[in-house]
Amino acid sequence: MKVFPPITKSCYVLIRPDGQNDDRFKRFAYMTNSSNRVVIHYKGDDSALCDIDPHVRTCPSVLRKLEEKEAPPSVVYKKEISKSVLSIDNQCVMLPCNCKQVKNLQSRSRQKLRLTHDALYNLHELAYDMRNFILKIITFPDLIVICGFQELMKEVNKLLQLGSTGQLLSYDTTFKLGDFYVSTFLFRNLLFKSSPVMPALIMLHERKLSSTHSEMARFVASELPCLANGKNKIPLVTDDEKGFEIFDNFLPKIHHLLCWNHLLKNVKRWLKSRGASTAEIQSYIDNLRTVFHQETEEKYNYHLKKLRKKWSQPFLQYFMTEIHKKVTFYVPIFRN
Repeated sequence: MKVFPPITKSCYVLIRPDGQNDDRFKRFAYMTNSSNRVVIHYKGDDSALCDIDPHVRTCPSVLRKLEEKEAPPSVVYKKEISKSVLSIDNQCVMLPCNCKQVKNLQSRSRQKLRLTHDALYNLHELAYDMRNFILKIITFPDLIVICGFQELMKEVNKLLQLGSTGQLLSYDTTFKLGDFYVSTFLFRNLLFKSSPVMPALIMLHERKLSSTHSEMARFVASELPCLANGKNKIPLVTDDEKGFEIFDNFLPKIHHLLCWNHLLKNVKRWLKSRGASTAEIQSYIDNLRTVFHQETEEKYNYHLKKLRKKWSQPFLQYFMTEIHKKVTFYVPIFRN
């Protein structure tokens, strides 16, 4: 008795633009494992095909070119379709279909370049290959990565020992990169004529906590010992974020100052939430700038006493509670 090989039957249906199946027209494919031949059987109303836009595959050469692009998908897509001089017939195969196609191609290409699919393992592998840049990794309870060039840190330490004239350090959580925050420790390179601001250290971290910033402060103290036990006091500017005060514990040779921009932004936000007009907000900001520009505590108190008469009672209370105590604490000449 002759034995026939098993037959595999596959069914294909149309997909409407709304994502739902269209059962009016189907395609059946019959094949066996022992043969490359396929029998195709169409069933239903073939007029349903008129309602579906045919899928046209982009040329493989175009796909490979898109995979190599490093710009964001939206930028790549816009550039490709704007510079095209192709005919209408060729555009459907020689141009990307949409922005999502470019994004998928780039993602697939980058997945191939990954060492593994374990992010922490990849990070440590990179650290072994970049020993002079990735300086410290903490994985629990939060992931913290501190980066910087060790040779640059040695130069910064020598530069800070020259004196504080013209020097200004700053530390701030600048932006969020994916699931992580990026905090930078900056300095002015006074060896150059323009005194450019340069990053000495960069920290990637998951949360903005005092314990997180303490790791950075501890690392700065070890790499820049002149800020811990040097002869000169160096100004360090931060915003009013909770947790930044931890630098005073690890770096006794700094003058911790607050950034005016952040302070005034907080004032504007407070005034807007109380319904202040644009003219009123500008008046308060000008008054604060006048007060902040004073060089001595006596002049500061004199102008404050003069200007506070113009302020509303709620704003005066807000200033004395939230700003005045910070001014008297963070301004070095007020503490000496």
